[in-house]
Amino acid sequence: MRVGSFDRIQDEIGFAYDYQESSGEFTECQERLFPILDLMLSEMPLTSQEQWSTQSLTTQSIITEIDSCLENLQKQGIKLKDPEKIRDYLLRFPDIIEIIPRVIAVVRKCLPDAWLFLEVYKDPEIDDQYLILYARFREYDETTLKRIEEAEAGYLDWFTDKEGWLQLSTDFQELEAEDAL
Repeated sequence: MRVGSFDRIQDEIGFAYDYQESSGEFTECQERLFPILDLMLSEMPLTSQEQWSTQSLTTQSIITEIDSCLENLQKQGIKLKDPEKIRDYLLRFPDIIEIIPRVIAVVRKCLPDAWLFLEVYKDPEIDDQYLILYARFREYDETTLKRIEEAEAGYLDWFTDKEGWLQLSTDFQELEAEDAL
């Protein structure tokens, strides 16, 4: 795009803002601004248009992948606390979506007697969030934490080059009647 076009767009946007503030109407602004925006888009290199379109398609495919992952977790009996927060977290860190089913498989193998609960944990002391998978049991004993650590060791390497994180832990809570179904 030529610099002159950009300067013209900035001038028109300034006009639009001033005109809207003074008159409260936007019709004339739209009539002047939309052709300028069309010009800007037509002068945009094709690769930029393709990137925008590809990014939009990629975001949609990531959302589809997240929804599929969460649906499969629920089918496996994993309780999702606030699925929207989990979805938002995975949108920010899509590089871990494909790892989650493998993590669940490792945890199920190592902790077959556990009921699993997934949520987004927000650290109250620092600005940090991550996924946490709570393992709950009918009974807790002195081996509970060691078993959880061993299960977690089975997948930690998978997160080495990832931005997102999934922590395995327990909150030592008792199972509610509906959890054990």
